[in-house]
Amino acid sequence: MEHKTCKKCKQEKPLKEFYKHPGGKYGVHSRCISCLRIYYKQNASEMIRKAMARRELRKEAYLSYRRSWERSSIQNRLRVNLRSRLRHALKGNYKTGSTLELLGCSIVDLKQHLEQKFYSGMTWDNYGQWHIIPLCKFDLTNAENLAKACHYTNLQPLWAKDNMIKRGK
Repeated sequence: MEHKTCKKCKQEKPLKEFYKHPGGKYGVHSRCISCLRIYYKQNASEMIRKAMARRELRKEAYLSYRRSWERSSIQNRLRVNLRSRLRHALKGNYKTGSTLELLGCSIVDLKQHLEQKFYSGMTWDNYGQWHIIPLCKFDLTNAENLAKACHYTNLQPLWAKDNMIKRGK
């Protein structure tokens, strides 16, 4: 089957004009892409409201899962703690002790280092800073590996989309 009829506009269109949907007939949505776009634009505020309600409903289950995931492994706990420390240090513009030792520079120097690597259009409000070699690739229980993983030279600014593509690579 090369074509399908859209349930909304009733036009027969090629399958490539439908979003993929594993539960749909022929593996695509029942509405064509253009009809779905119109629907999403017209109902954006309602969809956002429903998504927020679902999130609130699942919040406790998600937090419970996160806590158990963090407790399941020392590696997971260390990753969460390191990311949190770095985020707080950058937002507050200060940090003392072990965080600075692990970074290998001051917070001001770290900010300058990251700003030099910003892509066009990147600012402190819209960037994400990520590890060049992901934390999951290091044995964070080993002090030497921990120092390498957290060193400022292992940090780079990336757009969130690019980091999602990169994942743990």
